[in-house]
Amino acid sequence: MPRFGMALLLMLALALPVSARERLVTFSVQGLESSMDGDQVTQELLTYKGVHVATFDHVHAEIHTRLAAGVSDAQICEMIQKLAVGLRALPTAGQGRYVPFPDYPPGSDVVAITRNGSRVGPLERYKVAGHTTVFDISAVWCAPCRVLDQRLRTLVKQRPGIAVRKLDVVSFDSPLAHELGAKLTGLPYLVVITADGKRRDFDGATYEQVAARYGWPK
Repeated sequence: MPRFGMALLLMLALALPVSARERLVTFSVQGLESSMDGDQVTQELLTYKGVHVATFDHVHAEIHTRLAAGVSDAQICEMIQKLAVGLRALPTAGQGRYVPFPDYPPGSDVVAITRNGSRVGPLERYKVAGHTTVFDISAVWCAPCRVLDQRLRTLVKQRPGIAVRKLDVVSFDSPLAHELGAKLTGLPYLVVITADGKRRDFDGATYEQVAARYGWPK
């Protein structure tokens, strides 16, 4: 998933002075699978009369809108909730939620190192002795990350000698993202440290690319 979005023009539109016939409202959206879903919901919302501007904040799962004065919050919430099963919209900021990643199979060697994008120090300190350790650096809003996560959940059932360590980067401006530095240009980002201590980083790689490198099942 690319590091930078394409919503600059819409953001500038939101920054323009609000007329007496308009108002700015932020809607938190719950139940999204990824930022791609949020973008689709936002684009659909723009087709409704009275929605002058709408931009999606993928990190916080919020839609920032510029609405005609006669459009109510309840109308917008209803519009959003009709777009997909399981969606819920709230006319307030700070309540956006994505569907969490599914749990790994019972008995899997998987640990979440950070869920809030905090710094973690050298990854080598978290390596599991005698195992290949896969560091899955991802974000809950990243659609390709969800695909990779599903493949890793299958992999650990097939290869007991693989340990997975999860790191949610949250955003490309988080402490963890800054710690990883310029090499982090997209998600998902995998770091694999084999049992003999050899490390390899995969920036924006697919499961198939990594599996081909290590002979994992495809």
